Amino acid sequence: MVVYRPIYDRNDSMVWVRREEMFLEEIDKNRKDNVTGQKYRFELDETLEKDYTK
Repeated sequence: MVVYRPIYDRNDSMVWVRREEMFLEEIDKNRKDNVTGQKYRFELDETLEKDYTK
């Protein structure tokens, strides 16, 4: 299991849990809900001004 939290403000939840396989899986770039066209479910956003990886 992967426990994570969003790096942006959310009103509905601050902590999330997913199976590791789901957290790391590739997703279809053409899915309707894939508005960014990303390859993986979770990817580092290179446009962030703050470095959240440290």
